[in-house]
Amino acid sequence: MALTTVKDEQVNLITSKKEKYLPLAKLIYKNLPLRDRLKGKINVEYIEKGITEETCYYHPFWTAQLLVIASRKPFASKVSPQMVFVEGMTGYRGILTDVPYTKTETVEKELLLAPHISTINEVKKYVQDVQQNQINSMYMMKKPTYKLKKLELNYLPFWKVKVETPIVKSEMLLNVNTKENEQYLLKRWKRGREKQG
Repeated sequence: MALTTVKDEQVNLITSKKEKYLPLAKLIYKNLPLRDRLKGKINVEYIEKGITEETCYYHPFWTAQLLVIASRKPFASKVSPQMVFVEGMTGYRGILTDVPYTKTETVEKELLLAPHISTINEVKKYVQDVQQNQINSMYMMKKPTYKLKKLELNYLPFWKVKVETPIVKSEMLLNVNTKENEQYLLKRWKRGREKQG
């Protein structure tokens, strides 16, 4: 059993059930633009030698479990579960098609990105925006009512990597679960918070 220090914190991580992790150099190679991969000497070993920065960060995402209650008088109301996410840095939000798999792990506190949207009341405003502008649009007649079942802060792990070689110069944010380059996250941070509604 590993000892935890004051610098460690227990958090909920959004992970994959399969947890199949690729070696970092292979993950970077897979996400290089095709034009770079077609250059002569570029392969996984070449990329591995050119990695100048590699840090695993944990990005905050709020998840909300809702019950959507649609009135169908004279029949019983139809109750449907719905998952909403709110990205904790900028407020980007939407509907999740699948319930994310999470597990509690101890991570280094300094690798946790602090959410700018940090209070329950702030998050609820973003969730209500999803209800009004996304879920309500699925109902033509009477709009549904909602019950918030669960609201929690989770963290999505990703690698921040930099590769510098004579042929390839690249900086990436790689999602540990999907294995995809998440450059849009960095762009959203630079733009700042999105408004609710």
